[in-house]
Amino acid sequence: MYAAETIREGMTILEAVERIEEFLGAKGCPPAFPTCLSVNDVAAHDNPTHKDERVLHRGDVVKIDLGAHVDGYLTDTAKTVEIGTRNWTDLIRASEAALQAAIEVVRPKVPTQVLGAMIERTIESYGYRPIANLTGHSIERYTVHAGKSIPNVAEHGEDVLEEGDVIAIEPFSTNGIGKVDGRRSGNIFRIMRVRDVRPEATARFLAQIHETFNRLPFAERWGYRLDRKATAHLARLQRSGLVYAYPSLSEVSRGVVAQSEHTMIVAGGGAEVLT
Repeated sequence: MYAAETIREGMTILEAVERIEEFLGAKGCPPAFPTCLSVNDVAAHDNPTHKDERVLHRGDVVKIDLGAHVDGYLTDTAKTVEIGTRNWTDLIRASEAALQAAIEVVRPKVPTQVLGAMIERTIESYGYRPIANLTGHSIERYTVHAGKSIPNVAEHGEDVLEEGDVIAIEPFSTNGIGKVDGRRSGNIFRIMRVRDVRPEATARFLAQIHETFNRLPFAERWGYRLDRKATAHLARLQRSGLVYAYPSLSEVSRGVVAQSEHTMIVAGGGAEVLT
């Protein structure tokens, strides 16, 4: 995986995500959403700003969550790497094994609760906990998180898989209590609706990001490339309810988190893995 081989000790998070996104674009598949590098107790949705100076350190446990799309048809995948040490190998293996266990039971008409039970059982067999309030999801054109949820624990999940569904399964394992919350922005946004807004400069910015990103999530730094006043425009659009800001999600007890994820099609004979 190019992304996993790219990150290293001393690299800024900003440099890492921009290298990954440039690689995707060069392959003809631009990012479906901003590439997230979530470190240690941060589980998901952490993306740098255009002036972010945070640096990756030896021993960091880094979740690389990325997606690519062609004309709105998209995939979503994630891998966890530990920089320069091997202190969290079993934690990472727990999420990887849980992902494979869940993939093996993917069939049409299978309740998503069954997948959650497999994920929970597998992670607990390694001595860790799944994160109960994070889920996988179905995927549709221009929609990363569509209608169905794929739970990471047995007691959640009310959906049923159908042939032809495109789903992303993403187990999270932790040595914490197994719950996340979001107290700060992850610097990732999505347009909720388009209508007139003032001042005119913000209206032009809204039209520009709508034309550029459609319904896909986008980064503050992507907006900054379009308009150097993007931060102010985004704050105004949030207050108007026209743009949603994804929170960065951290494990509430500061536990270290690992994540693994694949996108697949639900087929009659099982899962057709795309990533």
